[in-house]
Amino acid sequence: TTTSEGRAPSWVKTAMNPFPETRYNRICLRGLSHAQWVYNPARLKFPMKRVGPRGSGKWRQITWDEAVDTISSSMTSIRDRYGPKAFAVFTGTGNYASVAGYASSALARAFGATSMSISVDEAETLGGFQVGLGSSWLGGNEPLDMSNADLLIMWGNNLTEAQVQEWHFVADAKERGAPLVVIDPNFSITASKATKWIPLRPGSDPAFGLSLLNVLVTEKLYDEAFVIAHTTLPFLVRDDDGMFLRASGGTDVLAWDLDSKSARPAAEVKRPALEGNFVVDGVPVRPAFARLSERVAPWTPEYAETFTEVPPADVRWLARTYAATKKSFIFPSMGIDRWWNGDMNGRVIATMAALTHNFGQPGAAIGAAGGASAFVLTGPSGAPTGTSPYLPDIAAWDAIATGKTKILVPLDGTDPTKGLAKEPVEVDWPIRAIWFSQSNEVSNAQQSKRLIELLTDETKLELVVVSDSMPTDTVRYADIVLPVTHWFENDDVVGTISHPFGLQNERSLTPPFEAKSDYEAFGLVAVKLGFGKYYTRS
Repeated sequence: TTTSEGRAPSWVKTAMNPFPETRYNRICLRGLSHAQWVYNPARLKFPMKRVGPRGSGKWRQITWDEAVDTISSSMTSIRDRYGPKAFAVFTGTGNYASVAGYASSALARAFGATSMSISVDEAETLGGFQVGLGSSWLGGNEPLDMSNADLLIMWGNNLTEAQVQEWHFVADAKERGAPLVVIDPNFSITASKATKWIPLRPGSDPAFGLSLLNVLVTEKLYDEAFVIAHTTLPFLVRDDDGMFLRASGGTDVLAWDLDSKSARPAAEVKRPALEGNFVVDGVPVRPAFARLSERVAPWTPEYAETFTEVPPADVRWLARTYAATKKSFIFPSMGIDRWWNGDMNGRVIATMAALTHNFGQPGAAIGAAGGASAFVLTGPSGAPTGTSPYLPDIAAWDAIATGKTKILVPLDGTDPTKGLAKEPVEVDWPIRAIWFSQSNEVSNAQQSKRLIELLTDETKLELVVVSDSMPTDTVRYADIVLPVTHWFENDDVVGTISHPFGLQNERSLTPPFEAKSDYEAFGLVAVKLGFGKYYTRS
């Protein structure tokens, strides 16, 4: 029997439908605890407005109409005085569902507000995997495929505790005889199950990765045929600006043809050079592979040990084993991401996979094993076509504090192939209000102390809105608090990183008290501002 003040007593039984692939019939133990969440006496029940100093945790109950009027009038006033991007919407990862995920973005795009997001788990993915392989961390093989691997490397990943529902796939591979290597400074639960645990100095992962690349390159352990046919390593790179050499007046990237001894479009070259120095039309160039060789040459296992404290013998063993095993699965996670050099970890791992062809095959992958096919979330049709300028949270703190921030801008606005400027440019970007949803940014943000200082400074932010179901640390600093539903109380469609299937999220509970979904909350404000046509779904 389930009862709660504000919700009619009811008998509720929930059960997971079986997956098409029965080996995914597992449930996360943390998910089972959410019944305690929905019936928690601390749940936010009504819209509230601050009555004490910001951060004092003092509010009075208000109606939804008053909350919507306050938010919409503030947005209008700020837009008139500073422009639309002075209102910011921060959406975290508290709900991966399609409609819920669309809730804030539609209003932000229609209004022209700044879209903010987290900066703490995108370094190795956006800075590394997308650069190296054109794929995000969600682009790895599906979790089940770990059972097909002949070598598993958990790098900064404590899978047995973080994603326990996937561990049995690793156990299956181990039972077949696949070694499990865990790279982690801590002797985690996952490390305790490893065939080999490699502890290294925290933050030294890029140095460790460079030493692995050093062995792969100097001992010629790479798959040369794959490197030539399917990577950019044969492409010629200009010495003067570091960009790929392209045909005059065209976009074709050039490679050095060993047969004709000339630079030709890479797609037409059967035997491209991987090493050497050449001059094309007066421009000194080298193949990208030669530049990679030069970059990793100093990073011998002995030199890297001064940073990592990993014995050189362990480096050579892992590099040789990885190259020799054609079904090697590297599963990195947040342990190597949340560093200032996290993007380098992603680039190192992507380069290892590209050199050895250990990705895109059964049992061979990098990334979070997300099976991203079902994770591509799309909002309802008729989404606004406007843009919502994006800022990561760290850059947004500068915008709040000074009205300015630094961003990378294109070298040439008419030619995207020329890339971005190497140094950020300061631009005017005042942010005068924030709406936080699906997140607890005060607890999770980088520079959280600075964020708290900005939130409590009422001369910097005119309005702080937080929509949540529980009184989080971020709620404490809100001017307007909106009670929203738990996903047990919504109908939606959701994808996840734990399997490749799309799921129907069927509502099993009636929303309690005055809680509304995120979609309804943003929709009410959108209607007030004249954007109601984007929020017409039930």
